[in-house]
Amino acid sequence: MRHGEAEVLEPKRDKERILSAIGATDCIKLGKYLCSKGCNPDLIICSGARRTIESAELVSSELEQPVSITISDGLYLSTYQNLLLEIQAVSSSVGALLIIGHNPAIHNLARFLLKSAVDTGANQIARGFSPGSLAILNCHVKNWQGLYSEAVILNEFLIPSDFQ
Repeated sequence: MRHGEAEVLEPKRDKERILSAIGATDCIKLGKYLCSKGCNPDLIICSGARRTIESAELVSSELEQPVSITISDGLYLSTYQNLLLEIQAVSSSVGALLIIGHNPAIHNLARFLLKSAVDTGANQIARGFSPGSLAILNCHVKNWQGLYSEAVILNEFLIPSDFQ
């Protein structure tokens, strides 16, 4: 997931940007949608940027079960390769994982993991990953360390306007 829409601040204060009212509402709606589908992550990992932490808290507040949120400063200003390494380091006891990060890394990670997919959702992801977007992926691996692109299928790609 890419964090919800954020307020605009001076670039030197980027990490402190908060969610806009629209971004906060989108995260709440996304959390309600996930709950309605029975999608409850075991763990949320987000960057240390304020807008990703707020996104994680708002999404998790709407889920059926409480979920642990881990803040990883390594997700801020990261590359998709580093995001993949972060995921591959997750314990095998975690069955469902939600990563909340930033572009271009989160977009590039989705594109990398779905590089062999040719469905409509993968094509939509290729065109962009707007704030509040979520790619729900089915990962056919025994543990996160084994995650690679051929093991991933796109279940659903959601953008904030899907909840309006």
